[in-house]
Amino acid sequence: MKKKRTIAISISIGVLITLILICAMVFTLREVSFQQTIAIKQIERSNLFADGMTTDTLHEQLSESAKFIKGGNLLFMKFDEQIDNMEKSKPFIKIEKVVRSFPNKVTVYYSEREPVCRVESSSLEDAYLVLDEDLKILAVVNKTDTKFNVPIIEDVSFSQSKPGEFINDAVFKAKLQAIVKGAFNANGEEDALYEDVLSSAKIIKFIENEVDEITGNDGTGVIIVFNNAETEHNITATIYSSKTRLSDKVAYLWKVYKTNLSQEHYTEDRNVYVYIRNGRIVVADSTAADSPTYDVKPD
Repeated sequence: MKKKRTIAISISIGVLITLILICAMVFTLREVSFQQTIAIKQIERSNLFADGMTTDTLHEQLSESAKFIKGGNLLFMKFDEQIDNMEKSKPFIKIEKVVRSFPNKVTVYYSEREPVCRVESSSLEDAYLVLDEDLKILAVVNKTDTKFNVPIIEDVSFSQSKPGEFINDAVFKAKLQAIVKGAFNANGEEDALYEDVLSSAKIIKFIENEVDEITGNDGTGVIIVFNNAETEHNITATIYSSKTRLSDKVAYLWKVYKTNLSQEHYTEDRNVYVYIRNGRIVVADSTAADSPTYDVKPD
């Protein structure tokens, strides 16, 4: 009986070893392909395909920088290092996911990152860091450079200065993403580019610890300075925080700006305020209870 059990165990071990060897030989990485998750914008407007870059050349360079281990066992591969390598090698690329296709193929899905703001560099003189909504540094430009027409965020600076790096600041990231989401939603088109909307604003400033007694808001939020190209005047909008999501308020403000605030009768520099009144979002001349509100309803 004992001998039979020993034989059975030996057979099981042998089968297991055989299966492992088969898997090692069959499921080996031999091919890496690349695919865009969404259509990249027109080549002439693309930062990813700048300087004559073609799709084939981009894929070759990504494959080279990723350092995939050809011949490695596909079952046990992790791709964190490869994703990091590709993100660093191409600042404007966003690696969405890496998918195994058995028996021996990997597909990398990617898209192009959109610049959404500029912030000062604390380690470089007269320089802005161009960031996307994930706080990835897409480019470093001189303050006089006008290539990236996205808002400047005042009173914020970071020491990192290498394109391809990510800035680790969860609070700043959450606020920036709320602004971007609001601006994007306000445009009303799924395939809209962020800069088409965000270029309306030239300066954004985060408000901290300034409690507003009239509105009852907690005093955090953002200040957005618009440049009215028609009148060459600025419109400064203060968006107070509350239980209502910041992105909803920003979306509401974009709609108001595109309609009421760009009309001819607003020809002077002015301030507007976005906050909650009687349970709804309002845009007003002041936070006073009797101040007139703009008749634009959010979706």
